[in-house]
Amino acid sequence: MKRKLAFAAAFAAAVIYGVSFTVAKEVMPQYIKPFGFIVLRVAGASLLFWLISFFLPKEPIAKQDYKQFFVAAIFGVALNMLTFFHYRKK
Repeated sequence: MKRKLAFAAAFAAAVIYGVSFTVAKEVMPQYIKPFGFIVLRVAGASLLFWLISFFLPKEPIAKQDYKQFFVAAIFGVALNMLTFFHYRKK
């Protein structure tokens, strides 16, 4: 069952990732700027992860790991997407 759930999650992530760029192409820059699109995308993902967290077992996180999570979030998600969309449209 866990394997099927993992495949379903990977498939859903691939679909969301693919749809995101199609939607971005249609709405930027006429309706929303790249920064606004990234904010909506990151906020939507945060909300989705938060809702899913209610159905998963809780695991303790060491306090020293929060800094690493923050740095990874900035450089691995937000900054990556901002630079991609900013330079793609030029």
